[in-house]
Amino acid sequence: YRDHEAWSSLTNFIADVVIFYTLCKIRPENKRLLLFVYFLSPIVFFSSYLEGQLDLVATSLMVVAVYRVIRYDILFASIFFASALLCKSTAIIALPFMLIYLWRKKAYASLIKFSIIVAMVYIAGSLPFIFDSKNYIQTVFFNPQQNFIFNSGYAIGHMQLYPIIMILAATIIRFAMYRKINSDLFLGYLLLPFVFLLIFAYPIPSLFVWIVPFLSIFVAQSSKKHLESFLIYILFCSVYIIFFLFLYLSI
Repeated sequence: YRDHEAWSSLTNFIADVVIFYTLCKIRPENKRLLLFVYFLSPIVFFSSYLEGQLDLVATSLMVVAVYRVIRYDILFASIFFASALLCKSTAIIALPFMLIYLWRKKAYASLIKFSIIVAMVYIAGSLPFIFDSKNYIQTVFFNPQQNFIFNSGYAIGHMQLYPIIMILAATIIRFAMYRKINSDLFLGYLLLPFVFLLIFAYPIPSLFVWIVPFLSIFVAQSSKKHLESFLIYILFCSVYIIFFLFLYLSI
């Protein structure tokens, strides 16, 4: 058990460093601030090191993929994103925004290449487990924690209404309506769907980990103009600590 715990902590630490390094590549002028708001984040520390959750690995792969998309390094972006999907299907939330970004940048060849490679790598990575394990599909696609979206519906007569799906769809459509999309807008919109999941679906600890990198970019991006962004970060961390230490763990 101790060996497993040590290996889990080491894996999370490596993923932590990878995310921090990538964020510094995205915002090189704000390295010190990123050190505070991301690398020393109580959310990452609590979720990944105290609880031993491995969502940080999938998050790191997705963050690297997003950075590589911005750099038009499509081969590595595709491989990293497909790997994130293989780790956690939660990463699928970012896919529409990545495709729209490439489309609005008129990088049509990159868009097709990205889509094909992601599909190929994902299928290749899934096939061995599909045939070797009867529980693979149940674990990956029907995991209770990963299907919290479908657990947040409301029954209206004979119909089941899912507000979060409608909100996510509206966010994707709004993002696609922009004629010109830069990297700042792209990164900002990647933050929104995860925040909406927390608000309108059941807040699980691992979901907070996916938010922190993009929230850190938001704080770094607006730190010189808006003190409010930093206060939002402090409030976000405070809500997390209060909820999960005094409410979630007692349920």
